[in-house]
Amino acid sequence: CSFFPCSFFPCSLFFFALVLYSCSRSCSKKKLISNSKLFHLCGMRIFKIAAFLLALAVVFGAFGAHALKVRLTPESLAVWKTAVEYHFYHALGLMAVAIAFRMNFFNEKSFKWISGLMLGGLGFFSGSLYLLSTRDIHGLPVGFLGPITPIGGVLFIAAWIMAALKANVHSVGK
Repeated sequence: CSFFPCSFFPCSLFFFALVLYSCSRSCSKKKLISNSKLFHLCGMRIFKIAAFLLALAVVFGAFGAHALKVRLTPESLAVWKTAVEYHFYHALGLMAVAIAFRMNFFNEKSFKWISGLMLGGLGFFSGSLYLLSTRDIHGLPVGFLGPITPIGGVLFIAAWIMAALKANVHSVGK
């Protein structure tokens, strides 16, 4: 069980970056198609990624509640729980953004930016907290991640502000 945090969490950070890259590459190639078809190419991908991230949040929550509860200090467990909470909230937010894109609340460019900011926030904020909270188990030198965590928070804030500013409620239903 002690091997699990050491190998899995850096891989999840790599996964976040890979997802962001693949979505931006595949969505940018689809310029002259309707928003309905674009949703199936890009929005549906983000929707599926969000669903996977929600499942991962449940797994991480259960992992913290059962396997890590006896291995972490109360302070580290509280950090883990914060990471899981923000992971869950923003994966759900990512799903909502994909649905809003389907309903024409956002254009393609805004959708990609908002999705990218949320995915980046998940990687930086929750990913760094997962690693920081389990450093006594995996023993990796992750102290440098402390200043990176707030960058993830800023990415979350930027995503929500951009969603508020770029929502085009006048095009809904057209």
